[in-house]
Amino acid sequence: MPNRRMAASLSEQNIPEKIYYSISEVSEYTGVEPHVLRYWETKFAKLNPKRVGGNQRKYTRNDLKLIFEIIHLLYEEGFTLDGAERKLRSGSAGEEPGRPAGRRDG
Repeated sequence: MPNRRMAASLSEQNIPEKIYYSISEVSEYTGVEPHVLRYWETKFAKLNPKRVGGNQRKYTRNDLKLIFEIIHLLYEEGFTLDGAERKLRSGSAGEEPGRPAGRRDG
């Protein structure tokens, strides 16, 4: 589990502008351990970093944005891994967990 304070306090502006980031850099910026990032690749179809020589992962800025969105869904919104993946796939981030899209009480 990432350090919630660390992940929440980081903004994209604090991350250096680069074309690619290593898994250790992504871990440092997001507070998510490398083994968790690797696991998330198996659960989130959109999280698919480029592989270069020796099968090393290279993450883009868009990958970082996605990781921060995953952190938000899992640790702030309370989604399960499967629920967060469905939410990202449907493009309906911001809907309430457990509620059908377009339906609100109150």
